[in-house]
Amino acid sequence: LLDGTDPVTAAARRKRSKKVAPGRFAEDSIHYLGDTVCIWDVNEFLSNRKWREDAVRRSRRADEDELTRSRGAAKKRRGGKAPSRRDRFNDMMERLYEDSLGK
Repeated sequence: LLDGTDPVTAAARRKRSKKVAPGRFAEDSIHYLGDTVCIWDVNEFLSNRKWREDAVRRSRRADEDELTRSRGAAKKRRGGKAPSRRDRFNDMMERLYEDSLGK
């Protein structure tokens, strides 16, 4: 045991040899190369109804903003107020209806 040939001692020596130099990573919690971190778990995310609904809501809002961004910017350049959420919704529904008719 004292001569360092024990399997546990050898494993500890290998682990110590992989020590990360301070400042190598932005994350201070990583001490050894080969350490793994679970940033987020998709199963935990999907099992939490609040997180899931928030992601869907943000995604829908981002899609809506993408569809109406150019129109709102043009209105702001003309000096008018940006369209309200109701106006953007009505414009989007009108555009979707016209697209469904094949115009």
